[in-house]
Amino acid sequence: KLEGAALAKAAADAAAARKRLAGLDGKAGGAGVPAWYGVLAKDRRAPLPLPKGVSFAPREGEYLNTKDGSILVYVPAAEFSMGALTEDRTERPVHRVAISKGYFVGKHEVSWAQYRAFCRARGRSVPSSSLNDGKTTFTAGADHPVFRVSWRDARDYCTWAGLRLPTEAEWALAARGPTARRLPWGRRAAPQTLNAKGPEDGHAHTSPIGSFSDGASPYGCLDMVGNVWEWVADSFARYPRAQQVDPLCEEGSRKVIRGSSWQSAARFGYAANRKERKGSDRRPEIGFRVARSAR
Repeated sequence: KLEGAALAKAAADAAAARKRLAGLDGKAGGAGVPAWYGVLAKDRRAPLPLPKGVSFAPREGEYLNTKDGSILVYVPAAEFSMGALTEDRTERPVHRVAISKGYFVGKHEVSWAQYRAFCRARGRSVPSSSLNDGKTTFTAGADHPVFRVSWRDARDYCTWAGLRLPTEAEWALAARGPTARRLPWGRRAAPQTLNAKGPEDGHAHTSPIGSFSDGASPYGCLDMVGNVWEWVADSFARYPRAQQVDPLCEEGSRKVIRGSSWQSAARFGYAANRKERKGSDRRPEIGFRVARSAR
């Protein structure tokens, strides 16, 4: 009897899954909806139809921006606590932020291969991917994150690709989730979770994007800390105490970078870490990732 009940439940679950998938076929683009979409929790599904230029990727929960090949993940609307009680006053106070609409964000940082394709298409010069410490020269591979790009360079890339930079609040939610994790992956730091300063993680400089799968954020984003700092859309401003809804600071030439880099000690690889830099800076530890509105 128990075996029969289990079989009946399995059959009912399979029928429910087929019904969910069948219901998708009536929507725009439904005929091309992969099986994994129907089994995601409803709030984790990107709304259909997908934006022009975005398609489903083979792996569960991933989408493809066809212009530049960026893998995107969907982050649903949420309210969360932004900031941290650290010695850095720019990370305080902790305050509530609401993101009112779901959005896409890059699973990875933009790579050298992607950025070079943009430069070829736009007739722009490519920054040097080599680093020299006076003793040795390191040249980043095509699958490493691009660096030596200014905030405007990053913005121009995004415009070309039909994307945009994430706002600082969007970046923070993608890194920490609605429970505002201290670290993207959880509570404890370990060498296999981020590319930080020192030999423990196996990389003296940048590493190929996505090398640290154990460091994934709640939405599957990789390298949110470590590898390279990341430009976001916002100009720098101190955090307010009041709750904010979809905040974006656009005034000022000093921009925000988030995360940490291969030059940062591992203890600084926490998700609330933020710094201000001149938007014109092109530094060997700063890159970026992309975002896109879902509607």
